[in-house]
Amino acid sequence: MRLAELFDLLASKGVVLSCQNGQLLLEGNVSELSESEIALLRERKQEIIALSGAKNSVFDINTIARGETYTASMSSHQKSMYLLESLAQQSYYNLPVAYKIVGKLNVHQLQHAFSTLVEQHHVLRTVYVEANNTQQVQPMSDFVLSHTKLDCESELQHALQVEANYRFDLTAEWPIRAHVFELSDYSVLSINVHHIAADGFSAKIILQTLSDAYAKGDVQHYPVQAQYADFSEWQQQYLNSEAGKEGVAYWRTLLQGAPSCHNFPLQKQRPAGMTVKGKRTEQLLSPELSSAIKVAAKQHGVSRFSMLQSLFACFLSRMSDSQDVVFGSVYANRGCDNVGHTVGMFANTLPFRFQFSAEDGLADALQQCKGLVQQAKQHQYIPFDEIVKCAEVEYQSNHLPLVQIMLVAQDNALEQFELEDCQVEFIKNEQEVSKFDFSIHVFTKGKQLAFVWEYNTELFSQKWIVQLGKYFEQFIATLISAPERAFAKVDFVATDDMTLATVQDFPCFKSLPELIAEQAQTSRECIAVRHHDDVLTYESLEDCVSRSAGALLQRGYAPGCRVGVCMDKSIEMVISMLAIMRAGLTYVPIDPSYPQARIAQICSNAELSCIVTAHGEFDVVLEDWQPEIVAISQLLQGSKPTRLPVLAADDIAYVLYTSGSTGVPKGVAVPHGSIFYSIEANRNVFGFSASDSMPTIGSQAFGVSLLEILVPLLSGGGVEIVSREDVSLIPNLVERTQNVSVLHAVPSLMSPWIDEVLHRGDSCYPALRLLLVGGEPVPEALLKKLRDWRPDVEIRVLYGMTESSVVSSSYDARRVESLGYCIGQPHPNVNYYVMNPYGARQPDGVSGELCVAGLSLAAGYVNNVEQSNKHFVFEQKLAQRIYKTGDRAKRNSDGYYEFYGRLDNQISLRGVRIELGDIESCVNLVHAVKSCVVHPQTINDTETVLVLYFCLRDEADEKQVLAQIKAQMDEQLPASMRPTLFSCLDALPLNANGKVDRKSLPIPQLQSDYVEPETATEVALQGLWSELFEMPEISVEGNFFELGGHSLLASKLVAKSNALFSIDLSIASFMTSPTIRLCAKQIDLELDKQKMQQLSAAVVDQTNNEELVF
Repeated sequence: MRLAELFDLLASKGVVLSCQNGQLLLEGNVSELSESEIALLRERKQEIIALSGAKNSVFDINTIARGETYTASMSSHQKSMYLLESLAQQSYYNLPVAYKIVGKLNVHQLQHAFSTLVEQHHVLRTVYVEANNTQQVQPMSDFVLSHTKLDCESELQHALQVEANYRFDLTAEWPIRAHVFELSDYSVLSINVHHIAADGFSAKIILQTLSDAYAKGDVQHYPVQAQYADFSEWQQQYLNSEAGKEGVAYWRTLLQGAPSCHNFPLQKQRPAGMTVKGKRTEQLLSPELSSAIKVAAKQHGVSRFSMLQSLFACFLSRMSDSQDVVFGSVYANRGCDNVGHTVGMFANTLPFRFQFSAEDGLADALQQCKGLVQQAKQHQYIPFDEIVKCAEVEYQSNHLPLVQIMLVAQDNALEQFELEDCQVEFIKNEQEVSKFDFSIHVFTKGKQLAFVWEYNTELFSQKWIVQLGKYFEQFIATLISAPERAFAKVDFVATDDMTLATVQDFPCFKSLPELIAEQAQTSRECIAVRHHDDVLTYESLEDCVSRSAGALLQRGYAPGCRVGVCMDKSIEMVISMLAIMRAGLTYVPIDPSYPQARIAQICSNAELSCIVTAHGEFDVVLEDWQPEIVAISQLLQGSKPTRLPVLAADDIAYVLYTSGSTGVPKGVAVPHGSIFYSIEANRNVFGFSASDSMPTIGSQAFGVSLLEILVPLLSGGGVEIVSREDVSLIPNLVERTQNVSVLHAVPSLMSPWIDEVLHRGDSCYPALRLLLVGGEPVPEALLKKLRDWRPDVEIRVLYGMTESSVVSSSYDARRVESLGYCIGQPHPNVNYYVMNPYGARQPDGVSGELCVAGLSLAAGYVNNVEQSNKHFVFEQKLAQRIYKTGDRAKRNSDGYYEFYGRLDNQISLRGVRIELGDIESCVNLVHAVKSCVVHPQTINDTETVLVLYFCLRDEADEKQVLAQIKAQMDEQLPASMRPTLFSCLDALPLNANGKVDRKSLPIPQLQSDYVEPETATEVALQGLWSELFEMPEISVEGNFFELGGHSLLASKLVAKSNALFSIDLSIASFMTSPTIRLCAKQIDLELDKQKMQQLSAAVVDQTNNEELVF
């Protein structure tokens, strides 16, 4: 074993190695070392000592003889910690511990031990000066050990929490405090140290020093050779040395192009501002898995922690569908011999960046990890802030830069505190904070590994974190057993849980014509179809369908031939559809309002044998195909057939054309069996009966028209045909649908519909029991309006596509709220699977491509084998055929599916992965916005920016609405997701299928962003900003962070501003006002307060005046 590997092994087990007087000294978690490892250290003792003596002088810290008080520069770690403390609303950077003490505790002796501690370690009696970034060691005085008697344990719990959350004034008081709480049978010692003065390893030194000083009055165990101030001075020298420059170069190379934020799935939307509310939960791995990890590490020649780092990298990559992942680990940063026993903030967060390919397995990750660990150890002295600068990532106000996830090796040193003649028991007294999105702290408990998950409660729930731990454990076991296996293809779900099927018994398959005929027998005189004043009973409908089917059969079309119907919505259109199916032919609807070129494409692709029209006219020129043109009146004159073809479940019932990515429409062929099971499922979920009636509002060329026609007819109910003209005039739509019991519309139509209904009053729709809405994301504001209007009416949000026979899932919007675009739960005999790009199934909470399986799938695309094979796939692991929707979705912990836009509607901008639908959903919350779309555009041939295109509701003011939009985005979206340019359009350009045509969106004309200063304060601030950014002119409305500013630069700017104006503006205030104009207002407010205080003081001084008049 090479010495580098041996040192890594020691570090992974929390063992610190140092050389003193020709001897090796092992400290820390020494019990973790095996006998063979200790023997190896003895064997190579002289090599290690020689290597230590041969270290480059750059790693030697010069100790400076200092007086009792002195001033030194802050270290980089301290500057960062001071800044974070300044920004926080309360103290999140404490290291609190507590111990139950049974026995006679000598409080005076303990107080002396604390005094000895702070006398020896100067950093524990240091205060900080922000203006010049210095630390000032204070004169030695007796340590104040507070002592309080308590009556009960409930008081103790409160007192400990108060101590843990105490906010140190780093400018005025020592960063350590202690408190003894005395109860009747025992005492509790609470110790709290601010992170600016200590790290995890320092805690061991503090406890050992206290233990020794309490017992003996001295501290021989840990002789201090250098003070932390010596390290601070050395750190600046190191950064300017050749070794420091090499370190900076390494980190810059490693992190070039690294993601600024992880893509790990969050359970909740990330808040617009930084939050650190947190909790912890512990996960204990089984002895078998813990042992397997140890054995695997040995087999691969790595430390156990390196094995866990590699497994964790694979897990992050798999869960986030990202091949480029970054997480942090903590290094002790105590390689310099003379700081091994010094208290201080030495620990350094180092980023580990893994870059994978689709076929990589654990073995590949381990190979990467070996190199990363070796380089990280060599360059660990570059402070994390400097590393972040190397990465050149974009700073955001709502998450930490570069590293938001941590994996940390821990030991149990805090539990090993001793006081002479006392029994000491460790008490957990942690702050409920999580400085990162989540961290895993790795402990050893006997022969088992324990993971303590520390997580941000604004992003994750405990239930989800516990589930996440189970996923990680399952993932570890899988990769350990097959290290060469591509982890991107690992399923998280056991085979017996793969289906989650919604199986329900339905009647045996019957074709739609059969079912319509049966319905005609039982509902002869009931109205089947109505169009204005024209009605058709079931008996009449059956007669017309039968005659028309006979006419088609007499024309000799071969079974399965495709027959088009090109006419406006009417009773005759319904007859044509049912007659074509009854004749064993395939129904192909064509909307006559389509452009002629599109109609020609459909006719050509479908190879139509016949086209049924209203009057036998068809004006579209077809160059390569000449179908027969037949008027519906001719078919109605036919004779009833004596024999009808027998239809099988896999015979094609209809073909519907949807838009294609190439601009050529795709024909979706749906078998009789698929539409039968889909209609039965919808009837079951919606509770349709013979008493129901429903209007058909959508275009006959869309799949939803089949839902609107067939579901009522197969239930014995009625269909109300609404013409295109009536749909376009909302008052007419309301008039035509007054008496229906079920109504379906897309959100963009239902919104003006409900406005018209509310305008008319409560007398509308007396029979209405069910509203169906879908086809696009449904705004929560619309759902609320519908719920408030008629609480008794069920509202179901629908989801589906033509390829799964229209509607495949839904949910009751009265019971499920605030889930974004929830698409509900699969209908009976429909299965949903969320898959990653490599065909592995995603766990709950993780998004991927939504795939649909079950009895209602289409057969494929007409004359398009390539697209059929691409989207309709037989999945071996599921043992069934699936349709790959191209929609991004996830299943939440309640079993509901949530839609997150199209997979191809996701972009990466400046290292940040952005789902455009997320921005659009935010903008749609503004009531005055009628519709919107966000699209990236390239400006000046170089820069890509996000552009928001939006349309206004009637009488809305563009400037006011734009201000509301910006306010809404400021509230919900991080800066990286906020569009740069805005364009108000009369209407969004649409393609032939009614979807937004992104290629036709205009590039907005650029306007000058420069705004001149207007006040003296703005002029002065502009000068400061120009100096810092080295820019001649900066707009007073230019955003500090968009100009390239970051938190450290903000600290410098605030300090300069305070000095210039003689005020005390906080960094937190500046963060909320990151423009010259907003900052000037803050400063002017502070100056006004000062003037008022001066005036008040002057008034108080006039004590001889009996009366004051203002």
